[in-house]
Amino acid sequence: MEKVIGTAVGTSEHCQTSDNSSASTVCVLNHIIEAIVSLATAFDEERTVNHRAVNTVYVTAHPLVSYDWLSTGSFGTNWIAHTALEFRASGAPVSETQTISAGPDPEDAYETAAGSSVLKSGENRPSDKWWRNYAVGTVVGPTPPLVDQAQYWESLRLANSFYPDCLNYQISPDAMLGEGYNSNGFVAGIVSATTGVSDVDFGAFVGGLHAVPAVYFHPDPPLCN
Repeated sequence: MEKVIGTAVGTSEHCQTSDNSSASTVCVLNHIIEAIVSLATAFDEERTVNHRAVNTVYVTAHPLVSYDWLSTGSFGTNWIAHTALEFRASGAPVSETQTISAGPDPEDAYETAAGSSVLKSGENRPSDKWWRNYAVGTVVGPTPPLVDQAQYWESLRLANSFYPDCLNYQISPDAMLGEGYNSNGFVAGIVSATTGVSDVDFGAFVGGLHAVPAVYFHPDPPLCN
């Protein structure tokens, strides 16, 4: 493993202390964790290069929270997922993969009352790194005419720039009272607003059918509430 990641594991001189204290143990453990993450990243990068095409707009996702926990207070196998849009230009390294998505602001809103936060969008959010999300489908530009996917990605970025970051956030709009949107409704909404065509069934994602209205992705969007 040391050969693969290019560093020694668990024996760094930076972890040595004069009294052999627990701080040294913690330091070594941190190096081991870093090594594991580096190795996993290397494997994920190879997987991503081989299985995600360049010049293609993907819908990606990662598990967010157990839906069973929201409804019953106990964890189960039914999870709410967060979706995002992803694109890598031809010739660009995996590290330059771009993303667009939205999430709660403040970020701890998963644990707070509904309506206490707003849905804030962003590009290249840390939680959407290519090695964190899995691909669930693709999106193509408006048809007719079919535009180049790099051009369509720029139209998505432009639409995102118009979004005012002020709609109420709810982790599960389908199950909670009141008005609100989540990341799945954001992705479904921005795809629709840019007349994109996706092979993803957004209805399979909690909040996916409660799409952010197209008017929020165009110039001079209305004021929220």
